[in-house]
Amino acid sequence: MEPTGEAVFKIDVQGGRVSLIPVKSWDISGHADWTYDLSISQPSATVKQTVDGIGVVHVRDGSSVSEPWKGRGLLQLGKDAVQLAALLELALSDESSISVGNLMPLPLAGDDTEDLQRDLNSLRGEIRVVESTNKDWDLGSTNQPPIQDWTPKRVGPNPHVTMETLYKSVSRHILVMRNVPLGLVTRSDGTLLRESYRQLLHGAISPSLEG
Repeated sequence: MEPTGEAVFKIDVQGGRVSLIPVKSWDISGHADWTYDLSISQPSATVKQTVDGIGVVHVRDGSSVSEPWKGRGLLQLGKDAVQLAALLELALSDESSISVGNLMPLPLAGDDTEDLQRDLNSLRGEIRVVESTNKDWDLGSTNQPPIQDWTPKRVGPNPHVTMETLYKSVSRHILVMRNVPLGLVTRSDGTLLRESYRQLLHGAISPSLEG
């Protein structure tokens, strides 16, 4: 399905076999009977064909009464929800792409942090040694290091639970907008699952088919 909420396939019959050929673009004309001017992509050219409405499968989602020959995708039906889901997905992706690993605090001489930064960027689940919180302690002293300095510090993705909950909620909202029963994406028993498939067939798929 295109972002516009519709797709056209030319019905092709050869050698007793029926196949659906995806259409790149199309124009519709006519009144009671529609005529389709099709542009079909081929390896070396774009083929132009004109066929009657009975010769195509035109799938449309979210059509309006004023323009029943057009579909309306999520960008038209739920622009804000789609944008919010995209922003949340990007934020979660950024959160998941940071370095992951463990830091072991130990006393280190010098103030150069470039090597440390490079190590942090390449953790990949490994352990890196970082400077101790106790500046006066070194390996040859009699002072005892802070106990927490011997405990690895975990670093890595830590998305806020609110972000995860909101992303799940928005995703389900988008599914409902497409008439997809939530019983298909949640833990459901056999009865609810069968009913969800029935609702999907009669409430989403069947109304979208024309031709």
